[in-house]
Amino acid sequence: MGEEHGRVIVRQLLQTLKVLHMYNICHRDIKPENVILTLESKTSLQQSQSKEELWKFIDFGESCKVELDQIYNEFLGTACYLAPERWREHYGWELKASDMWAVGVLTFELLCGKRCFRSTKEHDVQYHVAHGKWNFPEDIQLSPLVKDFITTLLNLDPSKRPCPEHALQHPWLIDVCPSQYINPICRCHKPSSSTLSCENVI
Repeated sequence: MGEEHGRVIVRQLLQTLKVLHMYNICHRDIKPENVILTLESKTSLQQSQSKEELWKFIDFGESCKVELDQIYNEFLGTACYLAPERWREHYGWELKASDMWAVGVLTFELLCGKRCFRSTKEHDVQYHVAHGKWNFPEDIQLSPLVKDFITTLLNLDPSKRPCPEHALQHPWLIDVCPSQYINPICRCHKPSSSTLSCENVI
């Protein structure tokens, strides 16, 4: 898939996620299989009808409304899309950040056509995720901007990942000169004063 088409999909999904996270609702199982294309009628000012492509999340069976400072320990979702913090006890705000990780994995796979974290064994996937062992394929030409976008979302530190609102400001998604872009301090996630240990992740 080309970057232009991928940009449209990712932008629409982030706009949806922005609304969900505004109400502290986390999807918790974002992956390509849970994204669908719908065609909806659109009426122009000249009253002509046209079809508009809208990309949407489906399967909210694992979704939940979270309390930001509450600890969660359910192991839900699909292994190769789970952020590092999802393999241990995690806070509600980390669940929101883990949705953003999954968007990063999803973007990688849309544009590269292959898995970001590849293994037939769940333990190996867990190891690769926990240690950030992934790379861009050499045979796929991607722009520096989209590489930066994906890398930003796949930050091992959940408190440093952008929320949907700030991710939508990334120059890959909007017509902004990269030199004018300042990575904002994301205040959509709310790190607790206490932190959970990552020692048992792997």
